[in-house]
Amino acid sequence: MSFSKHALDAIEALTPSQVDFLKVLPKAELHAHLNGSIPLPVLQQLVKEYVPSGVDSDPALSAIQAGIKKLQDGVVFNHVHEFFPLFPAIYALTSTKEALARATDAVLAEFLEPKNGEEYPQATYLELRSTPRKTIGMTRLEYVETVLGEVEKYRPDQAALIVSVDRRMSKEVADECVEAAITLKKRGRRVVGVDLCGDPTVSSSFADGGNQCSRLPRQAIWSSSKVTLRLSKPRG
Repeated sequence: MSFSKHALDAIEALTPSQVDFLKVLPKAELHAHLNGSIPLPVLQQLVKEYVPSGVDSDPALSAIQAGIKKLQDGVVFNHVHEFFPLFPAIYALTSTKEALARATDAVLAEFLEPKNGEEYPQATYLELRSTPRKTIGMTRLEYVETVLGEVEKYRPDQAALIVSVDRRMSKEVADECVEAAITLKKRGRRVVGVDLCGDPTVSSSFADGGNQCSRLPRQAIWSSSKVTLRLSKPRG
């Protein structure tokens, strides 16, 4: 694992006993973005197996191809924002149930299983967060079911799922995502919350009168789901 200069400076300022204490300390990761946490070797393996669907639009296909080429050539980032252009490729690579399950399994193992001879994992409890996507190979409900299938291989005190809804979604798509979360939660599946996410400065197409606390989070609350909100900053 590589560290930034600031992280290295912080670690080097600690005594060996302090480092040992931090390793032993139980840790919870409560908002891990699924598609942003897939280990690079897993993405590169999915690239080797990737078969284009043939249904992407030209702009999307161009972005997918650029991301795949970057993954093939080797990824080096100097700034966090350099990662975002990879998302079209990552979404394409995880557009089947099989690929999504593999990616989810790898993310869970990365957080919850000790690595490289270490005695302790990165986290003892993990809440994955992901936005349901409809692809040629699955519905949004099937997307959530596929992720939960991997999450639920771990104990309830180790892993759970947050279903996210983006402010830029249409009302129909947002309804579908929240309904998937509610339906599966009622079936006893391990959905622990709904996340209203996305750029907080973007007006929500499904908000009541422009209020960011839309009926969708309220719908989730009425269904006994927890909700996380990213509220916009006051203007002026």
